[in-house]
Amino acid sequence: MYDFIDDSFSRKNSHEYILSIQVSLNGFSFCIRELSGRILCFKHIDLKISSEQFISRRFADWCNEEELLQLTYNQKQLVYSGTRFTLLPQQMESEELKSDLRELLLQTGDEEEYAENWIKEVQAKLIFVLPPEFNGTVKEKLGEVRICHIVQKLINWQNVQTDESGLLLFFDHKDLFLVVKQNKQLTLANAFKVNHANDVIYYALSVAKQLKVDLKGCKVTTGGQSRLRNSLDEQLQQHFGTVESLAAETTNSEKGETTMNDIICLI
Repeated sequence: MYDFIDDSFSRKNSHEYILSIQVSLNGFSFCIRELSGRILCFKHIDLKISSEQFISRRFADWCNEEELLQLTYNQKQLVYSGTRFTLLPQQMESEELKSDLRELLLQTGDEEEYAENWIKEVQAKLIFVLPPEFNGTVKEKLGEVRICHIVQKLINWQNVQTDESGLLLFFDHKDLFLVVKQNKQLTLANAFKVNHANDVIYYALSVAKQLKVDLKGCKVTTGGQSRLRNSLDEQLQQHFGTVESLAAETTNSEKGETTMNDIICLI
């Protein structure tokens, strides 16, 4: 059963569609779009994977179970949600520095893999750790797929949606991804572990103070999946000028109304 599937979706026309997949320790999702961007199909499965060591095996099992993932598509993209990443400005790039970053900042083990995304908007590379054997598993199950990091998606979204200053808080359950934009420039991208709404307020205010953000002139946008979001917006409104959720796309399915702003592959 799918969370949403449009009547116009056709398996035989899959070569005209875009497949977008999201992978994290908290679950897997996929959506199928027309080239115009209209969503035709969406499905999410909640999981609790204890360690990145097990993601590749669980992902392989999931691909075997989901027949739509086996079709031929015009484009394929996989978004990985992991907390070990760093941005490297183009003017600082060198193989030696990238090696140091992977070893010192990302603490990459011998079995772990890494990937790089070029982010044109900020003229920097995003370097991030992947689960062991992940590249090989993805290629075996899906063929050629563009793998990108959740932070690249968030930076691109914020670049399009926010003109001046803003904080973007995106949740993957207890993982908080925080992206800050000031005067049309990215000034921070980081990830934090959060267990309580007060943790979120603390990190948001600490970052804002460190970067000398004008709180009353700053827009905070929240999105993603977390029980913390239920009480968060009201608390954020006590400190920041504007607080809003990611623009939601809502559809109706057999499961009832589905708000499509909680999964990164959908934005």
